Amino acid sequence: MGLADQLTLARVAAVPLVVGLYISDFEGHDWWATGLFIAAMTTALRLAAIERGVVMHARDLGKLKTWSQATAAAIGDLRRQAHGVSTRPGRRFSSRSC
Repeated sequence: MGLADQLTLARVAAVPLVVGLYISDFEGHDWWATGLFIAAMTTALRLAAIERGVVMHARDLGKLKTWSQATAAAIGDLRRQAHGVSTRPGRRFSSRSC
């Protein structure tokens, strides 16, 4: 298994960490989760460009990683909305439309 496959598996394994960070309740948990999510996405893009030198079709592990990260982000967002927490400090979601 090459470096690209190893990093892809590491990104897939990071999904529970992203979900856990979104679910956690400590100051800045959402920023840590978003940072980890962005780092995993950036790593994938950079590694593909460096290792292959060309744009290639997504591999099965890459598709799995993308699906799992999108699921983690959706779960975190649903939890945030269910508890009425806004992404902006000091603000809460409202049932009224503006």
